[in-house]
This record gives sequence, structure tokens and C-alpha cells, in this order.
Amino acid sequence: MRCIQRIRAGVLFSVAILTFGCQNSETQIEQTDAWALADSIRKSIIVPRFPDKIFNVLDYGALGNGQNKDGAAINRAIEACHAAGGGTVLVPVGNYQTGAVYLKSNVNLHLEKGAVLLFSTNPEDYLPVVHTRWEGVELMNYTPLIYAYKEKNIAITGAGILD
Repeated sequence: MRCIQRIRAGVLFSVAILTFGCQNSETQIEQTDAWALADSIRKSIIVPRFPDKIFNVLDYGALGNGQNKDGAAINRAIEACHAAGGGTVLVPVGNYQTGAVYLKSNVNLHLEKGAVLLFSTNPEDYLPVVHTRWEGVELMNYTPLIYAYKEKNIAITGAGILD
């Protein structure tokens, strides 16, 4: 038994030395390239801007009581905001049961502190299937919880919760 423990310890020590020795030159180059890439990505990000218009989901039929399905009302508010040229879709304090939420261009979905989107566990609430990615593979699949395809200038903001 002691012999096996010594062999294991020796193997681990050897692997640690080999790993440390191999990381010096190549890893430094990779890290430098990665930081340069990260910096170029950061510089290319444009902060979204939205018109000063508010579309409260309660005005579109949402109740926020945690018992009624509010997804259709949330999506109506998003559609109205988009049709009006953009703005902020406000989700005030409350619990909103929903399926998929479809973001549109020029829409900021803002969840106030105390607002909770309670996403359904029923697969039917995520139909129809849409063009999406799963683990890097493009495919047709259930709609993600929050979905936008070929949309621009969108955001999800606020201190609310996506559950």
C-alpha cells in the first residue's frame, strides 16, 4: 500500500513539474493575445441608447400576482415599445409568470427591484421552435427564456430577478 501511495505522489509531483515547465513561454503568449482580444472586444461595444418612453407591462394586461400568466402582456408591451420606435418596457414590483420573452430592436427590458419573471417549466410555453444555438451548434430548438434574433440596440436592466 505504501508503494502505491509513493508512486501516486511521485506521478502527481512529476505532472506538476511538467505542467509548470510547459506553461511559461506558450501561456504568456496566449495570455497576451487573449488580453489584446478582450481589449479590442471591449472597445467595440456600443452602449445602447433608448428613447425616453416607458411602457409599463401592467398597462398591457400583466397582473404580477404570481398566479396569472403574464407572458402575453409582457410581449405586447415589448411589441408596442418597438412599434413606437423604442424605449423602456418597465416590469414593476411583482411576480410575473411567463414563457418565452421576445425582445425587439430598441427595447430596454427593465426589471425594478422586487420584480421577478417566473419562467414556466412547461415546454409548450417555449414554442414555436426558433433558430438558436445549443452548446455552440446552430439549430432549431425551443425558444430560449429571453430571445432576440437579428435585433439591434437591446438591453435587460434593473435589479429584478429572472427565475
